[in-house]
Amino acid sequence: MANHFDDAKLSSLAKYARFFDLVRLKTDLIGLYGSQTLRNECKTPGQLLRFLAQNDLTQTIPEVTKLLHLILTIPATTASVERSFSALKRLKTYSRNKTDQGRLSSLATISIERERLVKLQRNKEAFYDKVTDLFAQKERRVELIYK
Repeated sequence: MANHFDDAKLSSLAKYARFFDLVRLKTDLIGLYGSQTLRNECKTPGQLLRFLAQNDLTQTIPEVTKLLHLILTIPATTASVERSFSALKRLKTYSRNKTDQGRLSSLATISIERERLVKLQRNKEAFYDKVTDLFAQKERRVELIYK
């Protein structure tokens, strides 16, 4: 955190005014910026949010809490989205233009989630055992009636 409050950065949030009470947000942020303890202990938005939660301050300064949640949920890059579209481009080649939507969606999911699939394949016996145990625990009686 800086030693002084930057009004220009707050004014950049004007387009999100419907989500925030900007007057209250500014007041809360000025209070936070004035705290030497916070400047020393909290260097990232995640650390600040954790500090607020641990000290039961999230209800006291809800606008700052909303802002921190927003900052932490917006991805810094669009790399994952770009990878998804690249995977779709590779899958949707000229020869596969006739592929139905369900199959294309499944292939895209496999391509995008490739890392998870590799992890499952490494330990597939344990995975299969867990799935089997899960289904074995459920009662699956089906009453068949012949007419």
